[in-house]
Amino acid sequence: MVITVLSGLLLAYLLPYLGYVIDFNNILFNKAIILSIVLLGIVAFIRLYKYKHYNKVAKEYIKKEKVFINDGVMEDINFSTVKIDETKIDKNDLVSNIYEDKEGYEYLNSLFFLRHKNIMINSIKHIGIVIGIIFISIIVFIIFKPNVRPIVVKTFINSAPLMVFIMYTISTTERICKAMFYNCDKSLLRYSYYRNEKVILANFTSRLKKVMSINIIPAIELSLAFIIITICCGQPYSIIKVIPTCICIICLSGFFSIHHLFMYYVIQPYTAELTIKSPLFKTVNMVMYFLSYMCLRLKTSSYYFTIGVIITTIIYMIIALIVIYRVAPKTFKLK
Repeated sequence: MVITVLSGLLLAYLLPYLGYVIDFNNILFNKAIILSIVLLGIVAFIRLYKYKHYNKVAKEYIKKEKVFINDGVMEDINFSTVKIDETKIDKNDLVSNIYEDKEGYEYLNSLFFLRHKNIMINSIKHIGIVIGIIFISIIVFIIFKPNVRPIVVKTFINSAPLMVFIMYTISTTERICKAMFYNCDKSLLRYSYYRNEKVILANFTSRLKKVMSINIIPAIELSLAFIIITICCGQPYSIIKVIPTCICIICLSGFFSIHHLFMYYVIQPYTAELTIKSPLFKTVNMVMYFLSYMCLRLKTSSYYFTIGVIITTIIYMIIALIVIYRVAPKTFKLK
């Protein structure tokens, strides 16, 4: 998913911005290509028409149980991303006194994130690989096309609004929330003390620190990639202009960490089968996606945009703490 989105963004926005536009008109309406498609279609039709067992195969594969995914398969799909493989747990992670300096929910969450670190690592590993591939591709590109180096640096300087959509896309918090619900909260939410406002607030702040420490890793990697590419473009003096974009990236990783965790506590959209049946949760996600997408159209200074992101993140954090304390005890429950 992440690879597809980032690759799509790269092709859709970066190449045209650098002056490289793929003319699909000449490709799609090329007579030779059209003729080839028609001929292949005729060959395929004749092949299917002459195939003696077509009706038997068709009847077999359009049965109800084949067309529709049954509940058991759906549950396996939902649980596959959050189930912990007990055979892969490091024995050192099972030592109970590993966090003896911590107590309460700080201790609980430290153990949880340690024992589920494979889920957390897998969440950011693929993102890191994609960023690395794009980074190497751009380095190779500017080596063979030195004339585009100033354009690449200018793109980085003005790309803060674009980073909103990218950071929204690569945020791992929603998956982490799902893992927390399935492997921890689903059992503890049966007890009323776990839904106490002070307990919820302590749990939220403890988990937020853990989640932000995970999401900041790809943010730092992306920021370093921007700085290194700027240096490779022969414009080290432009780093000071790229810094606001890098700060924006790091702040956005924090913003979306707060947002997804806030939504989890205030709405708690998951059922026992890990399906999402909350219309409000889906609506909020759609609105956030739309706002992130609209940022792609913004033409503004990264300096001012970054200041706006910092202020918005601080305000959102304050609102989240207040609302969670007052509302979450009523909404953070089993569906």
